Amino acid sequence: SSPMEVADAEAPVGTRVSPLRRRDAIKKGLCRETADGNLQLTLEHKRDILLNNIYGVDLDAQAVEVAQLSLYLKLLEEETAATVQPKLAGLREQLLPNLNKNIVHGNSLIDYDIMDGQLFEDRELRKLNPMNFASTFPQVFANGGFDAIVGNPPYVRIQGFPQEQIRYFSTKYQASTGNFDIYVNFIERGLSLITPDGKVGQIVPNKFFKTDYGEGLRHHLTTQKAIEEIVDFGAEQVFNATIYTCLLFLSHDSNQEFLFATSLADQESLIDLRFETYSSNRFNGSAWLLVNDAKRNVLEKINQGSSRLLDLPADMSRGSSSGRDDVFMLDTDSTVVENEITRVPIFATDFNRYTFSPKGQWKIIFPYEINGNSFKCLDENDLRKRFPNAYSYLVANKAELLKRKQFNEWFAYSAPRNLNLHERASIFVPLLANRGLFSLVPTEYQGKLCPMASGGFTIALGESSDLLPQYVLGLLNSTLLFWMLENMSNVFRGGWITCTKQYFGELPIRTIDFTNPTEKAMHDKMVELVEKMIDGKKKLSAARTDADRALYERFCENLDRQIDDLVYQLYDITPEERKIIEGN
Repeated sequence: SSPMEVADAEAPVGTRVSPLRRRDAIKKGLCRETADGNLQLTLEHKRDILLNNIYGVDLDAQAVEVAQLSLYLKLLEEETAATVQPKLAGLREQLLPNLNKNIVHGNSLIDYDIMDGQLFEDRELRKLNPMNFASTFPQVFANGGFDAIVGNPPYVRIQGFPQEQIRYFSTKYQASTGNFDIYVNFIERGLSLITPDGKVGQIVPNKFFKTDYGEGLRHHLTTQKAIEEIVDFGAEQVFNATIYTCLLFLSHDSNQEFLFATSLADQESLIDLRFETYSSNRFNGSAWLLVNDAKRNVLEKINQGSSRLLDLPADMSRGSSSGRDDVFMLDTDSTVVENEITRVPIFATDFNRYTFSPKGQWKIIFPYEINGNSFKCLDENDLRKRFPNAYSYLVANKAELLKRKQFNEWFAYSAPRNLNLHERASIFVPLLANRGLFSLVPTEYQGKLCPMASGGFTIALGESSDLLPQYVLGLLNSTLLFWMLENMSNVFRGGWITCTKQYFGELPIRTIDFTNPTEKAMHDKMVELVEKMIDGKKKLSAARTDADRALYERFCENLDRQIDDLVYQLYDITPEERKIIEGN
């Protein structure tokens, strides 16, 4: 409560406080008059506000102490010796009130029901520190709960949590789905603790809009129509960490609509927000596309006459992890092991937009056999007989390899992912991209590569698909589909987009009716343009003079425009829709 509100709660904002109300507020001891004629809240009234209105919980005992100290400092902020000393004699309580029942050391997410049917050691119990809100704050829940909850919950994935806690969260909270982050539980918990007309406001990661683990929370919030307002900071960083956040405001008002705005991470932008109104019925547990109607209509149109990339059919596979690259990776010219057991490792730096150029600095020991649609690790005896040098080298490093947390055979990779699919892959996809950075796998390299986890993914088209890889690559590298990916996936600082299977695999690929001469011609034209682009990129890379570089840069830029034009034609995009896509 401000002095103005206390002195004249019924007066319109900006009006002068009437002398009668001013005297009444002072007489009641709510305010005092300063030397310059202003009003200040009295120490007694601030104590009353604090003890009866402010509550908090934290699992960190030190954080509780810091919060209490901060409130004490706020309580004394405008006080002086002159204002405090006369009151000391009249106060029955100590000057600084005991806040142990207001700011509490406890676990906001775990109640005593975690112990139902379980026994915990004292040490475990102290670490869990379960807490029941109703018994901890009886005066609050006698009135139905909190009027407002403000929070910045911890952002922690559940990996490493004790199994009993994970089971408890998964049972107690609808938001606990997939490999969840516990902030989703704090959001659900906060909503459950407010009065029927209460409010929740939290700053939380915006990843739950689209990630698999956010499905439970999205379903919970949309089913209850709890969202009042979202302010999304997008790829702006509020904190000094790689965390992308939003302001989320919730209530029990069964909101048929909610407000949405994007903002820079500064005060000026927050003051001048431009909100758009979205119908709550548009959203459910599926990933949220928070775009205006014009963009949404274009996105829906792109999906018409298209199939998901993964439904072409196609397989998208992450690269492998050896677990000890310093052992498995060797200089290209090394003769320590037989060349026949090595492959070329592929990293994100080995390919780019329409280009594939491995650095050739390393080779990797590849102790696997691939047979059609399956792969297997070599038998140790077979490895010893066929590749004695490699076996001796690996044995010499066996102690280091055994230190890894994960492997099936001591000389195998920690995570050999889909080696059979990489064998027939035709397109490389990096983990992150700020434009179409996708490349064809040259046929001469197939069967000789080992894509690494840091290199991203490969796409292998199914044998039943009539689409050529060059056609699919042209679509993926186009302005249109990268714009689609921006709206579907997570955006990081600098405009970098997550290209994981969860998002990339959903991209709509325009299907072709090969019995239709017009459509077949468009498919073949795309293949021709992409092959010219790949050749032009090679010539650009090999150019030795400024004139040649300028020539092939213009050549490739022209091909890019032609590919974009053809993609827009394939998806039947109008000039007005193209302006929306290109931000004009």
